[in-house]
Amino acid sequence: MKLLREYIRELLTEAAYGLSEFKKRGFGVSIEDLGDSFEIKMHDSWPPGNYTALGTISAMQNAEPDNGPCLGSYTVTWSSVDEGGWGPLLYDLAMEHATAKGSGLTPDRTNVSSQANKVWSYYLANRSDVEMIQMDDLSNRLTPGTKEDNCAMTLAYERGLESGTFWDEDNLETPWDPYGKDVLEQSPLSKMGLWRGPANIDAI
Repeated sequence: MKLLREYIRELLTEAAYGLSEFKKRGFGVSIEDLGDSFEIKMHDSWPPGNYTALGTISAMQNAEPDNGPCLGSYTVTWSSVDEGGWGPLLYDLAMEHATAKGSGLTPDRTNVSSQANKVWSYYLANRSDVEMIQMDDLSNRLTPGTKEDNCAMTLAYERGLESGTFWDEDNLETPWDPYGKDVLEQSPLSKMGLWRGPANIDAI
């Protein structure tokens, strides 16, 4: 597990661009906020031209009511990066904006790419400027008396532990974890992220 985390950290460090590089290149950010949803675009020129988006991320509160209240978080509904390296900063900006609105950011509940999964894993293992809040599943396994933190955990259970061990109700691979609590608590996809870092949006 430690070696895997080291690899993820090295991979993201090598590939990811930060705020200083973004500002040095004269790039810009636009935010369309509709209250219960928002979209952030990173542009390679400012003011933006007809098509200059480096990347886009969209998030919505209560996007799918069947997924549970999820602590009132904004759930990522779409993310795309046209030029490699800007994905982690784009997620940082989305988390910062969601936190500023009095909530936080959670991964899509049904579809998370391998690259996005690495970003969430990095948040959990390495980022002191991000607070990762544990959520419960829809069966209330972690906090039986609380429903506000209930959230669909299909992907967290399907992807299981970093060791490759997965869990479901009939799975004999995790006899020590009959209710999937270990898997849930270790998964980066079961968390809501709160931004505790500097005001990057204002800085841009």
